[in-house]
Amino acid sequence: MKAYIKEKMDRLIIDTFINDDIQTIVLEFVHDQTISRDLFFGELTILHYEMFNGKNIDIYSAAAAVEILILAADILDDLQDIDNHSAPWQKYESSIVLNITTGLLLLSKKILDDLNCSNRNLLDNIYYSTIFQAITGQHMDLHNSINSEKQYLALIEKKSGSLTALACLVGAVLANSSALEEVRSYSKKIGMIAQINNDIKSIYNFDKKSDIFLKKKTLPILYMLSLRDNIVSEYYTSKKTYQELLMIKEEVIKQMCDRGAFHYASVFIELNKQEALAIIRSLNISNFYEKKLELYT
Repeated sequence: MKAYIKEKMDRLIIDTFINDDIQTIVLEFVHDQTISRDLFFGELTILHYEMFNGKNIDIYSAAAAVEILILAADILDDLQDIDNHSAPWQKYESSIVLNITTGLLLLSKKILDDLNCSNRNLLDNIYYSTIFQAITGQHMDLHNSINSEKQYLALIEKKSGSLTALACLVGAVLANSSALEEVRSYSKKIGMIAQINNDIKSIYNFDKKSDIFLKKKTLPILYMLSLRDNIVSEYYTSKKTYQELLMIKEEVIKQMCDRGAFHYASVFIELNKQEALAIIRSLNISNFYEKKLELYT
């Protein structure tokens, strides 16, 4: 499935961007995303189309459109957070990358517009509303004013949850599903689970990621700040510098493990998982697709 999605993405990019230099750069970006993120979103689009018995739509083009949108969102996120320095888009001038990203956003929508969709207005509404929700979440993230678990969960529901919902809903709408609200609910939770997991991984690699450097407040960090007397709280209250933190990275991670910060975050992962599974099991779908969906929670 992944190979077919990537092949479709490559072909659409080559057919759209007639400039050889742009083609080369964008195909490099797509190759990196295929390896680093495994085309998770495109897979969800196809899964939901098949799960609801979709017919007569080029679903691999739809999956490619979703993945191209996610690629553009990932690039913008990294540029705004000054993050993921090993990504290929970090080696080009930001003006060139922004120009290409604008093209990717437009290409994503054009691909969906070219599909033979009987629910065109509904598809458009879902596409735009979920993107604007994600932009709101990103705005909240860039402001970096999170001070509670409630605020954090609201942020990731809008940012990561909305993009995951978009991937699932595109497949469901193209299949003419009547279970869109259920799909929206559990897919947001799948996105939130993925984001919390990513936040935990970022802490283990905080010398390579920007979250700690920018003093972002994720669930494990909020937990440590609530305890006060620890290395993380000393850094976040400017009693330690980032360079000092880097020098004791292993000690920081060990302290977070010992104090229960990662366990605290994993509780929210499990809560969202159980809520998502309850909705999934309420759907009128086969056991085969139910098990498939469970793999994403």
